[in-house]
Amino acid sequence: MEDAVDAIGITGATGVMVARGGVGNPFLCTQIDEYFRSGKKLENPTVHQQIEWCIQLTDMLIDEKGEDCAIRKLRSIAPKFVSGCHRCREYRLRLATETVDRAHLVSILQEIDGKMGLEQINMDGRRTYYPIDLPSDSE
Repeated sequence: MEDAVDAIGITGATGVMVARGGVGNPFLCTQIDEYFRSGKKLENPTVHQQIEWCIQLTDMLIDEKGEDCAIRKLRSIAPKFVSGCHRCREYRLRLATETVDRAHLVSILQEIDGKMGLEQINMDGRRTYYPIDLPSDSE
């Protein structure tokens, strides 16, 4: 979210586009929208919320593309849902390499949820835009 605030502050744009930062973080758009509407920073989602959203996405992709194709795509997307979670490296690797069907994907996600579901995801490590100091108009 800080990236969006920084980008608008530097460029004076009236909006931002959420690109790769939104992959695995569907709450990002809500956080940005709420900040620009009310000035209120929403807390980062919990691991449990991220897992629920990942399962929702899984079901939508399976409905659209069939289970085989959806699971292949999710091998690269699902690990991003827990990328800000401490001690989840092993789980990210398993999601990317071991997932063969919906049941297996959900079982890995439920294992993560059981161990750290109430923890908040740390989004600080996901920064994709780095603000630069621009010369002021008076210089």
